[in-house]
Amino acid sequence: MLFNSIEFFMFLPAVLLIYRYLNLRCQNIFLVGASYFFYGWWDWRFLGLILISTVVDYFCGRSIYFAKNKHDAKRFVLLSIVVNISILMFFKYFNFFSDSFTHALSLIGYSPSWFEVNVVLPVGISFYTFQTITYSVDVYRRRVKATHSFVDFSLFVSFFPQLVAGPIETASSLLPQIQNPRKIVSYNYTSGGVLILWGLVKKVFIADNLSTFVDASYSNYASLSAVEVALVSVAFACQIYCDFSGYSDIARGTARLLGFELRLNFNLPYFAKNPSDFWRRWHMSLSDWLKQYLYISMGGNRKGTLVTYRNLMLTMLLGGLWHGAAWTFVMWGAYHGFLLCAHRYISSNFKLPTNKYFSICSVFLMFIFTCYGWLIFRCDSFRQLAVMTSRLFSTWGIGWEKIINDVEFVGGYIWPLILIQLLQFITKDMSFYLKFYKSVQHCLIALGIYLLFVYGSIQSPGFIYFQF
Repeated sequence: MLFNSIEFFMFLPAVLLIYRYLNLRCQNIFLVGASYFFYGWWDWRFLGLILISTVVDYFCGRSIYFAKNKHDAKRFVLLSIVVNISILMFFKYFNFFSDSFTHALSLIGYSPSWFEVNVVLPVGISFYTFQTITYSVDVYRRRVKATHSFVDFSLFVSFFPQLVAGPIETASSLLPQIQNPRKIVSYNYTSGGVLILWGLVKKVFIADNLSTFVDASYSNYASLSAVEVALVSVAFACQIYCDFSGYSDIARGTARLLGFELRLNFNLPYFAKNPSDFWRRWHMSLSDWLKQYLYISMGGNRKGTLVTYRNLMLTMLLGGLWHGAAWTFVMWGAYHGFLLCAHRYISSNFKLPTNKYFSICSVFLMFIFTCYGWLIFRCDSFRQLAVMTSRLFSTWGIGWEKIINDVEFVGGYIWPLILIQLLQFITKDMSFYLKFYKSVQHCLIALGIYLLFVYGSIQSPGFIYFQF
């Protein structure tokens, strides 16, 4: 079920109406049922995968917590990781590796048709798989206690607002909210509703309208000039940010209506001053997951400079592969790994200025690096990437009339993003609009609704991160 669908806006009021009249235990049972219905709306057959992960990690968590020794506890942690990663690897990467293997064999004149199997990717499998793994590992590390309630744990895994595309929650954050009574006050409805509206504006008004320009440009990439490649890179940077952060805003707003508080997943990432700062702001729940459960587990920065660089590169390579089963995603991860290593080297060996002019230049330069990274991310093949990169640096023929029209088109949709983000950056408050007078708030809400219904994309597609 899509957040930007009529079905969801029939589903959510029904859930809220029933939910408010139930006690805590019945609320949790009801939310598990609602979450399974929400996910099963796409394909009920994939509910079995969520159930398998839930059952395995529930019993692994209990076994880890009550293990008689550390060796037994490690065995159950390993079982949890192997089961979850095996499911993820099969459904997400089988086609990728089989296609790569088939292509390699074709180079020597052999084409094994028996190896070609079309495996359908379940929506959001990467997100709930990582979330269940965190539970088992955190129980082993004694960060949380193993829950005795299967219903509570099932809700932790399947909570519908963040089930499909995050944010990835830890057990220490979400489980206590599940286990304790939720208090819902007027602020929940006000702030939650505004978050949902802003998320829809990002998705339906900004991202979906930009997608028509981005898709058309990438379809005709061979004819683009340098300025056009640069413009479409900026447009895609805005599209993917509004698409993904829009989902996170709707998820957080929906959860808040139910009395839950999900973590902030994006914190003005395009105001980042350097690669490290970018990953502290972009998809923060995944960045923290990669840092806590991968980078630090490999040794982090505790074993010398070369090992630190190795760990950064491996973490980002795997982070790139997590985003999708394609070599361009691996290259995107390698690109960001290189940026992190380069920044670490420069900041460790040179004293950089700290004045505001240098900060402004740093933000601008980092945005350029980020946009080129999104060019790698969006390309379907290395050939397309090579052509667009070469045109970016060599083809300067400009049709000014088309460029002006394209700039007006892109600018006509991203102006709300620029305005809101600048105010959030200046006030250092992501919810600054809630401090306005009620009359001003009502005007902003009316403007958001107007943009949605008058200029929102009619053929609103699914969220980009559903494929990951």
